Amino acid sequence: MSVSTAAISTVDHFYTFALEAIRQGNYDYAIRKLRFGIQRYPQYIKLHSLLSQAYFDTGELDLAQSHANTAFKLDRAKEFTPILDEDF
Repeated sequence: MSVSTAAISTVDHFYTFALEAIRQGNYDYAIRKLRFGIQRYPQYIKLHSLLSQAYFDTGELDLAQSHANTAFKLDRAKEFTPILDEDF
């Protein structure tokens, strides 16, 4: 499935705003933004990965595990790199 430049820009919007919210400690906003992004772009690994981290940080371990598993499944190359390596 090919993704247009406009779609990439939009999906990156969800990721970028959520990442900034997490950096500011606003997990509620980040989680809402990521969940909405995943509704629109369910195959985007970075959204699932960041949502997993947000859930983990807030103690929602079952949800964190679920989204981490989804990110791993979506990563066809099996070379999943945790989001935290570059972004935090």
